[in-house]
Parts: sequence; structure tokens; C-alpha cells
Amino acid sequence: MEHRGSAELPAASQGDARSTSAGPADPPVPQVVYQVVQAPPSNGMAVAGLVLGILGLLIPVLGILALIFGAVGLGKANQGASGKGMAVAGLVLGIVGTLVTLVVLGSAG
Repeated sequence: MEHRGSAELPAASQGDARSTSAGPADPPVPQVVYQVVQAPPSNGMAVAGLVLGILGLLIPVLGILALIFGAVGLGKANQGASGKGMAVAGLVLGIVGTLVTLVVLGSAG
């Protein structure tokens, strides 16, 4: 009689189940990396330019100061500090305030 299909494998082909397992390896454990994000340096000149620009619409002399502080604040913002929008707004409001002051002084004289 022929012996077909054996339930047992020869000892050499059985091997260690741990070393020949074809299953997926354990997934890697995710690494948590914490990174400190540093805020850009603040720009007090830009804030001062904006505030003086707003007040310069009401108080004539402050428009000129808004121009100065806005220009300095814009220079700092171009070097990496925050507040570029505030500096530009201070410059624009300073120009408007100064022009209003010159018109008022020109019409009064």
C-alpha cells in the first residue's frame, strides 16, 4: 500500500515556530516628539505707531509721531519681528492725520 499525505513533517523542516513565523511583526511604537515653538519677538514700535495713528486723527500733533513710530516699527517687522500690519496701519493713519493737520492749519492761516 502506498502512503499518501503524512500529517507529520520531518524534524528538519518543522523548525522553531518563533523564527519561521510568517505573521506580521509587532507594529513600531510611535515616538512622541515635543517641540518648543518660540513666538517671534514683539514689536512695540508698531503698536505705538498704530495707537498714535488712531489718536492722531483727533489730536493733530500725534500724526507726526505715528509716522515716526510706524516707520521704525515697519523696519523692525522687516527684520523678523511681528506687527507688520500694525506698523503699516500706523504709517497710513499718521499720513492721514498729518495731512488733516496741514489742511486745517493751512485753511486757518
